[in-house]
Amino acid sequence: KAVKPEYLTWDMQVQGIREEIQKLEEYFFMTSETAPAAFGMERDGSQVESGRALKFKAHRTVNKVQDARDEFAQAIRDLFRIAQALEGSANPAGVRVHWGDIIVEDNTEEVQNYVALKAAKLVSAERAIADLYDLTPAEAAEERVAILQDSAEEAITETPPPSSAPAAPIPGEENLPEAGSTPPPARPAAEA
Repeated sequence: KAVKPEYLTWDMQVQGIREEIQKLEEYFFMTSETAPAAFGMERDGSQVESGRALKFKAHRTVNKVQDARDEFAQAIRDLFRIAQALEGSANPAGVRVHWGDIIVEDNTEEVQNYVALKAAKLVSAERAIADLYDLTPAEAAEERVAILQDSAEEAITETPPPSSAPAAPIPGEENLPEAGSTPPPARPAAEA
């Protein structure tokens, strides 16, 4: 009636092991509120084509990062406000904190939307520049002036300068006198 000794054996079910690993990965993503798309681990075989599409797939991850950034941005503003107060600044300057894009800098679609809105005369160039690059209206106006100056300079350099070189003579007319001039004196015949 003794217990028969058994040893741990592996029955070579690799597919079962893969399924267990996938379940563990899913539990990891669920508990950490991270989208598998953030690591490029899409199981449905879909291709992410743009940063915007990736943001939609990784929505919870993006929100989690944005919440942390909001907290850090407020802490940074408070730090600068306190430093200015300790320095004795009478008019503390406002601090703007700008974080880069969470996943990828991809504003192609947004630019195309503003181009369409501008063509339909529904938005000004200054407003589009301010929204796209997170600028104040004054900074956007300065940027537009700089863009117009660059465009004018490019137009000037692209037009060829007027030719100042004299026109090439027509063959056979090299020795003809110009209109309104006196002909040169006749040469004496060469003596033999």
